Amino acid sequence: MTIDCSLPFAATDRVIDNPERSRFELFAEGQLIGFLSYRASASVLVLDHAVVDATCRDAGRGAQLVRGTLDDLMRRGFVIRATCPFVARFIEEHPEYQGLVAR
Repeated sequence: MTIDCSLPFAATDRVIDNPERSRFELFAEGQLIGFLSYRASASVLVLDHAVVDATCRDAGRGAQLVRGTLDDLMRRGFVIRATCPFVARFIEEHPEYQGLVAR
């Protein structure tokens, strides 16, 4: 599954689910610049670790990665638990994603 990311990022940026590696990957200009790992646990998908290349950290790429991941999971009807602090904070700050969180 490929998710287009909204501007101000390049139209070629992509967040792609890579189930073989249990992670979503963020590509910019064809280069892998970040990933968000996950694992299945009972009836939820646990989002446990986000990594963004050090040269991209202050450019909003982490938020781009999380937003692309959550948009895809929402579209596919997943329920999640965010154990990654960055992802958990992102969800707290963006109420449109709070419906994804397991109760």
